[in-house]
Amino acid sequence: MKTDIHILLVDDFKLMLTVCSKILNGIGFEHIGIAYNGKEAWDRLQSEEFDLLITDWDMPEMDGGELIAMVRQDPRLKELPILVITGEVSFRDQALEVGANSALIKPFYEVDLRETLESMLS
Repeated sequence: MKTDIHILLVDDFKLMLTVCSKILNGIGFEHIGIAYNGKEAWDRLQSEEFDLLITDWDMPEMDGGELIAMVRQDPRLKELPILVITGEVSFRDQALEVGANSALIKPFYEVDLRETLESMLS
């Protein structure tokens, strides 16, 4: 799996950002951008280049569904791989319906994230 990609990690819960960043670093990913909500993520996607978006679903200001919809409507970003990490099965289903490539339910194991990313980035 290619690990020199740039990932934008989005979650309003700082502990989750820390845990996911550590897991991603442990897998070998070094280029991880952070955003605390969908609006901040959207702003970063407009000004920086990322190869993968990993986002929570339930966030303030702009939730994961709104963010995914905007990404899929943007000609420059519409093919960006998107992984949703959420605590609700119903959110996972909604995420896939609006255009996420994959979704993981919290809590998850490092192996789950690794296998999901291998599948998405192969």
